[in-house]
Amino acid sequence: MPSNPSASERGIPVTDRVSDYIAQGVYLGLFQLMLAKTIFLPVPSEVIMSWAGFQVAKRNMDLLPAIVVGSGEAMLGTMA
Repeated sequence: MPSNPSASERGIPVTDRVSDYIAQGVYLGLFQLMLAKTIFLPVPSEVIMSWAGFQVAKRNMDLLPAIVVGSGEAMLGTMA
């Protein structure tokens, strides 16, 4: 029985995987990715918040909650 190939084996770019993950839980996904960035991911927050801005432009997110969630987690991660 063949095993299921991982996303990288199927050739799915990391950006698509991250985007799909966040899109499933919009604000929670944004919070979790910002938290992961603070703890161990070497990804600039500008990349994550730019994605959030793109989602706001597509009307998948509201501006104020996106700012509060992204900035609030950055503050939490810095204090921890």
